[in-house]
Amino acid sequence: MRVQQGVHVVTVSYWSSSQLSGMLAELAGRFPVTVVDNADGTDIETQRVSAGHDYVAIGHNSGFGSACNVGARRSSSAYVLFLNPDCRVSPSTVDALVSLLDRRPDAGACAPRLGRRQIYGGAAPGFWSAVGYLALPDALLGSRCVWATATRARGPVAVGWASGACLLVRREAFDAVGGFREDLFMYNEDLDLSARLRRSGWCVLVDPRLSADHAGAQSSVAPVDTANSWSRSTLRYLGRSWRSTGIAAILGAGMWRRHLVALAGGRRRATFAPEFTAQLLRRRTTTDPAADRPERCLSTACDGSRSE
Repeated sequence: MRVQQGVHVVTVSYWSSSQLSGMLAELAGRFPVTVVDNADGTDIETQRVSAGHDYVAIGHNSGFGSACNVGARRSSSAYVLFLNPDCRVSPSTVDALVSLLDRRPDAGACAPRLGRRQIYGGAAPGFWSAVGYLALPDALLGSRCVWATATRARGPVAVGWASGACLLVRREAFDAVGGFREDLFMYNEDLDLSARLRRSGWCVLVDPRLSADHAGAQSSVAPVDTANSWSRSTLRYLGRSWRSTGIAAILGAGMWRRHLVALAGGRRRATFAPEFTAQLLRRRTTTDPAADRPERCLSTACDGSRSE
């Protein structure tokens, strides 16, 4: 079987062996893969599942962005596919993503859709996109929703950001912007990378004709406080300015609207509205700048950039 050397797959494992084995099997040996083990110490099972692939043990949880940067440096391929362990994508879909970037030299990254109700990307967080998120239903917003699950596009569409669960990035563009920003630690690294790619003149694409199966929040068996971790990371990305706080407040109101509609319909929840609001209030009453300082950041992407 021919191995596609133009694409290098990077996946980050944090006690993820049960999901990792299925992801690797789906790729069917078509692409070189680097597994970056972020477990504290060495996860023997992940090491076993990774046999036959490039395996790197960090020895501690360095964060998603940092681990992705380590994996990306393990090759010089023209394209890097960042793929979550709980994501399943066929080799034909990867080939189609590569063909899309080959046809679009202006694109720095592209991604498929992620199942029916999974967030695949969307609009960059800003005043007007936040107002749209508050006022309009997701189906009407389509890819203009900040956290989009629907789209009316029938071909590749330019978006503000694309999900890092399955993200093909042009090496030239990735290196030019300094890779992933490492101080976000977990969540929103993909949003930030997309923003910096766009500021550097690249576009970011999602092709709704292509799809990957993303379980979502299933990459690790280790307990993770997803709601609060995501909320803190989102607020760190947005920044502390009053404008950023206003955008966060509008986005929070949009979350509450969806949350209450879900509860009225008998569903448990649709958003992290309670946690996001609590973290926002806490952030506005904490003035210590050390709270925003990364513990450790080796990437040139850690430049304190914020949303547009």
